[in-house]
Amino acid sequence: MVSLCNTIRPYDGCFCCHERQIDVVLLLAVVVVVLIASAALVVIVVVVSAAVVVIVVIVSAAVVAVVVAAAVVRVYVVVVVVVVVVVVVVVVVVVVVVVVVVVVVVVVVVVVVVLAA
Repeated sequence: MVSLCNTIRPYDGCFCCHERQIDVVLLLAVVVVVLIASAALVVIVVVVSAAVVVIVVIVSAAVVAVVVAAAVVRVYVVVVVVVVVVVVVVVVVVVVVVVVVVVVVVVVVVVVVVLAA
């Protein structure tokens, strides 16, 4: 890690560093990327939370449907309803996980590219 001095050389706009010069624009770019990554993580948390709420609603509706169906129709219809609900919940969870992984990978790659520049 390069330690920064307290002074900025006015003629080239760089921080005076012990080992190398860090351009102010690069530092600002890193700050912007970190802020964007933080915002992306907040969005991910919100999306995952919304997905969990949707899953809870679907499961609750399925339970109500199963109870009502059990009183009205035959058992095989109830089994079909339960299987469909389980498949929908699994698909929603898989989609959310894939989106989260893709966003995290993109953010990490962008941060690494900016820091390596």
